[in-house]
Amino acid sequence: MVVGVIIAATKSSCPFVSGMEGDQYRLQGEIYGGAIYPQLARHDYLPLRLSPAADHTLQVKISNELKERQYTDIAELWVINHDRDTKVIPDKDGNLYGISDPQSPKMATLSNGRDVSMELASAGDNRVLYFDDTSSNTGKNEVLLRFGKAAMQKKGRLLLSLKNSYFLDHLYGQLAKGLGSYYASYVHQQQQRSAADLLRWVKEQQIPLEVSVKTSNGWRPVADLNTIGPLANREVVVPMDLDAVEGEEVEVRLSSGFMFWEIDAVSMDFGRDDNFSVARSLPIMAKDELDRVEDGKYLDQPEIGNTATLTYAWKAPTDPSQVQSFVFHSKGYYEHIREFQGKPDMRFLQRFTHPNAFPVFAMEQWRSMRKEALSSMAIK
Repeated sequence: MVVGVIIAATKSSCPFVSGMEGDQYRLQGEIYGGAIYPQLARHDYLPLRLSPAADHTLQVKISNELKERQYTDIAELWVINHDRDTKVIPDKDGNLYGISDPQSPKMATLSNGRDVSMELASAGDNRVLYFDDTSSNTGKNEVLLRFGKAAMQKKGRLLLSLKNSYFLDHLYGQLAKGLGSYYASYVHQQQQRSAADLLRWVKEQQIPLEVSVKTSNGWRPVADLNTIGPLANREVVVPMDLDAVEGEEVEVRLSSGFMFWEIDAVSMDFGRDDNFSVARSLPIMAKDELDRVEDGKYLDQPEIGNTATLTYAWKAPTDPSQVQSFVFHSKGYYEHIREFQGKPDMRFLQRFTHPNAFPVFAMEQWRSMRKEALSSMAIK
């Protein structure tokens, strides 16, 4: 097969997580997005909003909503007691950081010079930065951010509220469809590859969100953020070492492929408000959608509609001046179920053996869809 590793961190779903908030379950995000082969199984850290029940428990649901098989190895709930005026948010590796004085960027522009400060000012304000800059032929999009800082400040904590786009799901569907009836055999082949091989293609195709900081020696990569799905914004912290950043400003660059990410808000905190404690617990009970108690070591959800309701013991803060935040720590992977027909489109698939082909394909698709939409409007 001439096709390289073309389906690794793109996705059309991943396990949905809902938390009991108030008197009902509310969908709050997806977990371990892009881990579609066993060797890509990974840890994930999803902030949750939860309300304790009268019996001093907290409840979380993991559900399989689309055509895939899901396997969850860890489902741990972290209860964090902290000061009322502080947020406690994880980074991509599960390290926790207190955020108490986040600063908006002094400047935020796309590569084409468009000012996007208003789109990034506040989370949940219905203004979102879409990576939709078509001025680059490479399909790579960037936003440049500038924050003020104290001259001697050596640490920073970038706070992002973001998610993937539904457009990325569309692109994955187009790519997978090109495999035709060979899809199942191809997936079996990919399961024999190393995780390093799979992730190399992911990086070459600009799928992660790359965070970089400008130093006296040029741009330095800080982190690559994994896909998290398009269902809900997630807050994540990116810790930054500013030793090599001189002066009273720090410049940050966010980059990824065309329209792969949507960013709701960005800010930077330069403090060290880590006055919090963490209690980590496993569920005291787990039941499936038929109210049967789950007692296996691996949560296996092979069909649409499979749901696991996880119950955790809860204790109120001993300090009445503190409040609580919650993080759902999971680990697992999932497998897509597809039944495409026809022969593989080898000419189409061959292009994705080259670096950066996926972002260019994305921009081509966007332009084609836009042209079709404008043509349809003109006819009417």
